[in-house]
Amino acid sequence: MGDVAQIRLTQNEINYAYAVAQLRIDWAENAGAKHNYGLTPPDSLKAMKVGCIGEMALAKYLRIDWGHTQYNKQAYDVGGYEVRSTLRGNGCLLTHESDKPAIYILATLDPVDRVIELRGWQTLYETWHPTRWAENMPAPCFMTPQSLLHPMDTLPNAI
Repeated sequence: MGDVAQIRLTQNEINYAYAVAQLRIDWAENAGAKHNYGLTPPDSLKAMKVGCIGEMALAKYLRIDWGHTQYNKQAYDVGGYEVRSTLRGNGCLLTHESDKPAIYILATLDPVDRVIELRGWQTLYETWHPTRWAENMPAPCFMTPQSLLHPMDTLPNAI
């Protein structure tokens, strides 16, 4: 499986991930829920699409089913793992003090080549290092650089 796992999604998989993103946004609007980090449409839909693409890529990597389910705050993104996705190839794994205990996986997306790279993982508690606290972010968080992530071929079973 290697240090970084490269996943290429089909157009059907991308369309499905986008549909799941729209369903999640629709549910949130109907329930009167607000985005965790203050995003509003259309930014919230864009962020949800990026997140769903990362989740779809991890599910494909793990060879498990993924899709839309009823919202459950205690549920994990994919197979017991949490996924953080970004369009930044050099992006960091972002975690927050309010996040649930889990293994967090960083997915970077290349929208041109449609390649998703699963860059590595850390447990939530590993990411909570005081030197990684980023107060200047729109939603203050811990920023773990890719160089500190465990390689994907060492991914343990979910917590």
